[in-house]
Amino acid sequence: MARVDQRSLTTNDIKNPGMPNLRKVKFNLKGKKMPKMKTKSSAKKRFRVTGSGLVKMGQAGKRHGMRKRTNKMIRNARGMTIMHPSDAKKVKSYFLHV
Repeated sequence: MARVDQRSLTTNDIKNPGMPNLRKVKFNLKGKKMPKMKTKSSAKKRFRVTGSGLVKMGQAGKRHGMRKRTNKMIRNARGMTIMHPSDAKKVKSYFLHV
């Protein structure tokens, strides 16, 4: 028979020696914590909010099909652009720090 350290035994082990010792779950009955507010992961990958509160986004229409686009369109679609305020209002709701 294996030696068992008496300090590691709990009342559950003494009552039910064959049962595994399960972790005791602690419940905070006084104050329930609200879940953390998190920024939408998809929004933080696609948009940036400027210091003045405008929303910057990548240009549309540059994912595929470049052969049929004009060189002027491809050139003008470089970099980032500012989102329209009506759309930016919805995107800002995804960022909690704004």
